[in-house]
Amino acid sequence: MTGSSTRRTADGSTSRGPVRPAWVLAAVLALLTVVFIAQNRDRVSIHLFTATVPAPLWLLLTITVLVGAAVGALVRTRR
Repeated sequence: MTGSSTRRTADGSTSRGPVRPAWVLAAVLALLTVVFIAQNRDRVSIHLFTATVPAPLWLLLTITVLVGAAVGALVRTRR
């Protein structure tokens, strides 16, 4: 099992090893993002170039988070 964090214990069961701090931080940030989006449900007007679009703020925040995640995935470098 090269590159895997799963290992076999003495009784034959498997364990995944310690939880990485980066995963804990990512989970906390994701939870805070969901709470932030859920609490901002007012209707707002967005001005994009010459168009004005009324939309719920939670929808715009969700779209912004998804676009940010897509940009991050596109520019991420492999180790």
